Amino acid sequence: MARSRLLLAGVLIAFVALGRPAAGETPAKFTLGVGVSSDFITAYVAKDEGIFDKHGLDVTVTTVVNSALMPAALVGGTVQIAILTGPNIVLANDGGLDLVAVAGIARIQKTNPRSNLVTRAALNIHQPADLKGRKIGVPGINSSLDLIFKKWLIDRGVAPSEVTEIETPFARMTDMLKGGQIDGAMPLEPALSRIVDNGVAVKTFDVQSEVSPDFLASFWGATRDWAARNRSTILAYRAALLDA
Repeated sequence: MARSRLLLAGVLIAFVALGRPAAGETPAKFTLGVGVSSDFITAYVAKDEGIFDKHGLDVTVTTVVNSALMPAALVGGTVQIAILTGPNIVLANDGGLDLVAVAGIARIQKTNPRSNLVTRAALNIHQPADLKGRKIGVPGINSSLDLIFKKWLIDRGVAPSEVTEIETPFARMTDMLKGGQIDGAMPLEPALSRIVDNGVAVKTFDVQSEVSPDFLASFWGATRDWAARNRSTILAYRAALLDA
């Protein structure tokens, strides 16, 4: 048992060491597209606490409000690593791009939900059919949350066409719910807690968990060409996230 523990410790140390720069090596420079939910805390911590620097990375962090914009940004070179969801990768590659996932971000589990369908309390939404004719804010059309919501509706006998989805950034969901521009929304933490704690809306259905109790919701992605040319940078990036 002791030998096994020592071997495991050695493997972990070796893995992290792969991501550390040699003395005097020029830091690898790239721009990172990061989202605004709690899923991306490790990236912000790595930047703010100098962990990227420790791993020989010169990272410029840029905040993005919609992962659907990232395939074009990656191909155009505006960012080199960015948030992507499964639908982003599939749709982009079906359209002729060549994107790959280089690390995982968010594993969504029923035991630790970080999103919920919220609706204005006055509407008294109690069953899926009550959503017919309502306007629901989603962070992006063809986003992971959008497609999961559509799947959830279909499974419960409600045609997606009977519900109007409006593209709504997380930061605007509170005001749009208050103003009655939307009847409900699909926020992630920390926007979810702010909306509920302020009494703007109430939790109605745990849509993500009901569709799948355990799935990978988002990834760090890059173009295949950049990933192939920057393998050591990707290893260092993974190690930095592990430290964070």
